[in-house]
Amino acid sequence: MTLALTGDENDLLQGLVQDWNRGHDAVKLRLTNYSLYATQAKPEGGSLRLLADLSAGAAPDLYELSGLPAAFAAKDRFEDLYPWLEADGALDRSALRKNVLRAGEAGGRLRQLIPRFVLVTAGAGSAFVGDRQGLSPADYQAVLAANPSLEQLFPQTYSRADLLELLTCANFGSLVDLEQGQAHFDGALFRELLSLCARQPAEPSETYRPAEMLAHGRQLLDLNVYASLSLEGIENSLDRLGPDFRFPGLPCDTGCGSAVRPVLSLAMSSSSPHKEQAWQFLRQFLTGEAEPAQGDSSLSLLRQQDLERRDRLLESANGASAWDSAALSAGLDRLLALADQADRLYGEDRNLLNLVRELAEPYFAGDKSLEDAVSDIQSRANIYLAEQLG
Repeated sequence: MTLALTGDENDLLQGLVQDWNRGHDAVKLRLTNYSLYATQAKPEGGSLRLLADLSAGAAPDLYELSGLPAAFAAKDRFEDLYPWLEADGALDRSALRKNVLRAGEAGGRLRQLIPRFVLVTAGAGSAFVGDRQGLSPADYQAVLAANPSLEQLFPQTYSRADLLELLTCANFGSLVDLEQGQAHFDGALFRELLSLCARQPAEPSETYRPAEMLAHGRQLLDLNVYASLSLEGIENSLDRLGPDFRFPGLPCDTGCGSAVRPVLSLAMSSSSPHKEQAWQFLRQFLTGEAEPAQGDSSLSLLRQQDLERRDRLLESANGASAWDSAALSAGLDRLLALADQADRLYGEDRNLLNLVRELAEPYFAGDKSLEDAVSDIQSRANIYLAEQLG
């Protein structure tokens, strides 16, 4: 049985593979590290080598997906894991975050298991947004208009191209339908996102001070691209936004405005001759047997693991933080509540993102209209998806 490694999460998996091989003589598990073929000059080298092996009939039994483009999961390469979950009577499904399971779906089938993740979201002071979540671009524009002290929606440390990439990934499910192979960049959402990004600088500002702008109520959103279970992250939010901060999320058209960004994502090959053994390996992440590595602050598919870690964090902060335990506890609870809500996958496809960035630039530079840029992106995106999924 083989496990294809495509990203950086190798240490944990290598340890689990060693444990598996010590306890299973009949079916050993072998690692194939495709990330070794990715270089700075050719970052897609690993996925190209994997595709070559697939074409040659050498499909792995299990995949670690972090180094693969989003479109890779759209074909029927991966087994639907929901029937395996339902048939496994020893698993406590109530212990699993159902929203994170949904983030791993494609066409209603569970194509990837996401045991470890971070959240891509945005924080703001409750004085501006209250308890609202999932605000649209127009909603955020209305907040700015109603609060003259607010000068910026986003930090000027993000260039317009970098912000466009972030918002595209966070709204990937609304902009790209991988099941149908259809792009939706010609819809109202992308037009509004593109218009917002046009207000950012061409290059990140080196003099802009987001912490000061947030603390003085001059910038609305504090971007949290790797929101995880750490005291440092919560303390940063408290310092910048005050004790009543909230997570309204990034501009979107549906959901809570926050996305699940996998740290570890696994899939089973639909053509594997070792499906029972592959499931036994995967279920370790559903029972708590596969514990997070020391120092790993990413969130867990298992809610109870995070609750226990939250308690340990609060114990360790006793007297060691500038903020009292009540403020830290409330901040951690808001983060964990968000981890129970976010059900959209942060979709990353480097080739598609490069295309979007390239074709948006003439609009940003004033050489093309918004409509022309949107038309170009929509057309090229559909051609790319047809090439990938056809």
